[in-house]
Amino acid sequence: MKVLSTLILILFSQPQFINGQIFEGFGIKAGFTSSNIEMYYNNSKYESMDRNSSFHFAVFKDFLISIPLLLNTELEYSTKGFDFPEIKDNVEIDCLSFKVLGKYILDSQIISPYISIGPRLDYIFNKRANLTTQEGYEMPLDWANYFTDFSFGLSTQFGIESRIMNSVSLLFEFSYNYDLSNSTNGKHPNVTFFRNNSFDISLGLKF
Repeated sequence: MKVLSTLILILFSQPQFINGQIFEGFGIKAGFTSSNIEMYYNNSKYESMDRNSSFHFAVFKDFLISIPLLLNTELEYSTKGFDFPEIKDNVEIDCLSFKVLGKYILDSQIISPYISIGPRLDYIFNKRANLTTQEGYEMPLDWANYFTDFSFGLSTQFGIESRIMNSVSLLFEFSYNYDLSNSTNGKHPNVTFFRNNSFDISLGLKF
């Protein structure tokens, strides 16, 4: 979180931004994240995890290719994880994600719907678990330590932009983030596969 805050502070302190000379298409957004994990234990899919609720914050930039096509780049901070009700374990990971998405927008003066899709690289820089020992379970409980530091996946976004001022639009967005890579580091002898997935609901401003 400190890394992202520093980047935003540097950006907003630049004279080009203060004078409104930065390239059109910059934006910010934040909202609700619901996440879970697909896990294989002893080569069988484990079905007893509940979704985790948290938040996300992102800065992005749209680069015009040729209407209706744009290139969207995004830097996002998010907290993801899952709840393990059988052993009363809650696991959360803090991610810094970089996305490069192709964006198709139906541009209009009032409401502009769009869809974006493309690859995503996650850097997992903080892992934590609220551990509770429960009788009858011999497996190690510190699930947070079984994640890799990096993962790769896809992001798909559906949203609308609504112009509220001459050069400012309000956006509402729903996105789905899905891992393609195996996110386990192999330290647990019985866990063979981790794959994160999350749904985001965002509100933001685009300049």
